[in-house]
Amino acid sequence: MVGRTPVRPNDHGTHVSGTTAGAGIINVKNHGMASKATVINQYFSDVITNAPTYVKDNNMVITNNSYYSSEDNCPGEGAYDVLSNYIDLQANNYKELLHVVAAGNDGNLTCNSFPKSFGTIKSGWQTAKNILTVGAMNAQNYTIANFSSRGPVTDGRIKPEITANGWGVLSTKANNTYGVNYGTSMACPAVSGSLALFNERYRQLHGGANPTGALMKALVCNTAEDIGNAGPDYTFGFGMLNARRAVEALEGNHYFINTVSNGGNNTQIISVPANTKRIKVMLYWADYAGASNAATALVNDLDLSVTEPIANVHRPLILNPSMQNVNDIAKEGTDHLNNIEQVVIENPAA
Repeated sequence: MVGRTPVRPNDHGTHVSGTTAGAGIINVKNHGMASKATVINQYFSDVITNAPTYVKDNNMVITNNSYYSSEDNCPGEGAYDVLSNYIDLQANNYKELLHVVAAGNDGNLTCNSFPKSFGTIKSGWQTAKNILTVGAMNAQNYTIANFSSRGPVTDGRIKPEITANGWGVLSTKANNTYGVNYGTSMACPAVSGSLALFNERYRQLHGGANPTGALMKALVCNTAEDIGNAGPDYTFGFGMLNARRAVEALEGNHYFINTVSNGGNNTQIISVPANTKRIKVMLYWADYAGASNAATALVNDLDLSVTEPIANVHRPLILNPSMQNVNDIAKEGTDHLNNIEQVVIENPAA
């Protein structure tokens, strides 16, 4: 499940693995998120390129990737390139597999003409459409970690999609010790380990069958705790991981899995109890791989709308990726960039 990282690999990779699936042998209080998971440890992106073998031989469903493959600093940040294309293509070939990738630690940079921190998502794996990109927050005060890379990516899509604590994370270190570390590398395995538990729960409820990676990503994003700007944003994505809420949505079957033909429509009915404070409806699809360095990576452009009984029609919350507007509040509109769309309705009618 765990990809190793370039910085001090013995220490860093051990720390990442411990957060994902540490057994707590030295100190049970310090066990990882999925303490009984099987870990496959590989060198950098070999965990991705060898994924077909691991899926076949080990029924692998999650990879954690706490590293990057692009240049340091600003050049090439946010580009949808050959690596993005490769991993999106793989996601469509192995639909039960979800790659989870750290967003990068370039949040203290000023790139191009963006405000400081924005437009700093690493290119390659991080910018792919069908993976889950993770930013880092400081769970002590629920703020974004200053080093956490932020969107948008080059074509304006939302990245990261989710955030988790990456500040002062205690986990395993070399020589049978524990220690703290900082980075999106530390936030990423908290999400990966949680997803391992979600897969386990799905198997328990469905006779041992695996869910699709698309379902797992959608549940994580739509149940996230909204922090930062209201709605999705380029800093926190859809918000902070809320593992309990995600598994409750899974157990409550609060999702539909369906298909739609080209030019067609698909309608679902959602029952909303009276006095509901907020409803979030998300549409997500694993999109076909886009062309490397295409102006827009999106291939299939699906559109979500939600109609209340009083006939109010709501569109997804979309962001303005122009350099001077990247920190604006998301507004309702039609999304032609992302393969993930979310409608949020406050105080909806029953």
